Amino acid sequence: MIGLVVPLVLVAILFGWKLIATTFYDHQNMAGRWRNAVNEKNTLKQTLEGRDAYIKRLEAAKPSVVQNTKFVPQPKKCWIDTVGNFTSPQTGNAVALVTLHCNYRVEAPLHISLETNRPIANFNFITPSIMVMMGVVSGTQKGLGVDRSLYIDLQSPSFAAEQMVVIQVESMTKDAPIPLKGSIDSK
Repeated sequence: MIGLVVPLVLVAILFGWKLIATTFYDHQNMAGRWRNAVNEKNTLKQTLEGRDAYIKRLEAAKPSVVQNTKFVPQPKKCWIDTVGNFTSPQTGNAVALVTLHCNYRVEAPLHISLETNRPIANFNFITPSIMVMMGVVSGTQKGLGVDRSLYIDLQSPSFAAEQMVVIQVESMTKDAPIPLKGSIDSK
């Protein structure tokens, strides 16, 4: 009988000890988490009180704001640029993609002119509103030589500010035409 009672007493003592130790460690862990939560709450409360005090100081100061805006108009300007060059597969001549755009609205009817350093064989004119217009160059300008200038007259549409016009210009030679000057004007 003693062989049965002694192990049962030892098991009961060990079970009681483990139960008390587990309860103690769980309580310590919970108390630590509770302390951290209270500290975080107090820190947030102090931060919000500081923010509220700052807002009240700003409201009490009532700064006077004077808004003075002055419109400075940009000078009217047009830009010209070469986007890229390639060789025409049909003719073997050099082709340049030229962009023209202005920082102001140009009302219809329009006159578009482009001057290059090489004679122009033909052109394609592309805008977002009329898509593509093709043609053969007609027109020369005194002192420049034959067909180095391109003139396009359009009855509509008007061009909005910053609207881009793309002109595909094919030269009569293997050398790509370089735009020298261009303009978009109301007639």
